[in-house]
Amino acid sequence: MKIIVNNLLIVFFLIIYLLIFHFFIWNYLPINSSVGVLVGTLFALLISLVLAMITVNKIVNVLRS
Repeated sequence: MKIIVNNLLIVFFLIIYLLIFHFFIWNYLPINSSVGVLVGTLFALLISLVLAMITVNKIVNVLRS
């Protein structure tokens, strides 16, 4: 059960961070540079995943204490 809740929280925060990147970064990328958009998308996805994992781990630590 803990693993399911942990994964759901990671997905939840991943969606939140992806929306933040979408509104503040992807709107300012040039439209014609497909390689730049691909690299930016992969970079934003990686950063969002790492931030979601860190956020969930910190929340779990706070709730345990």
